[in-house]
Amino acid sequence: MLLISLYLLILLQTGFFNFLKVSPNFILLAVLMIILFQRKITSFGLIAVVSGGFLLDAFSGFFFGISILTLLLIYFLSFFLLKVLIRTSALEVLILIVLGTFAYNLFIPVFQYLSDLIFTASPIFHLNISYLLIFELVLNLILGTPAFYLVKKCKF
Repeated sequence: MLLISLYLLILLQTGFFNFLKVSPNFILLAVLMIILFQRKITSFGLIAVVSGGFLLDAFSGFFFGISILTLLLIYFLSFFLLKVLIRTSALEVLILIVLGTFAYNLFIPVFQYLSDLIFTASPIFHLNISYLLIFELVLNLILGTPAFYLVKKCKF
């Protein structure tokens, strides 16, 4: 069921929202929801992160494994934030979505540069921070925050 859900999310992200220049990162939001509800590192969470990263890699033009590494890094950093820094429920949802979105958009170019450094002769570091990142962040907040409370209320 997890793989089917992640597959539907990636199709929604890359297919339905493809006509826009920016789309919400549904896989990142799913990973963040798993983090918020589990509160500890589990095999289910790791399987979800690796599967989501695999699907992102399959549907993107990056070297294979970049999305997996990025989501794993966000997964572990988010657990660190939840254990050390954050205490309130509403605030942790907003902070994780904001930091997760920024971290994802920072780590992807870094891992892309590192893979270019290894596999190509002329690596180029291209950090694309523009107004589209703000739109993605707003979309993630608009969809992620209500989704968190809906899942919390339904207790899936």
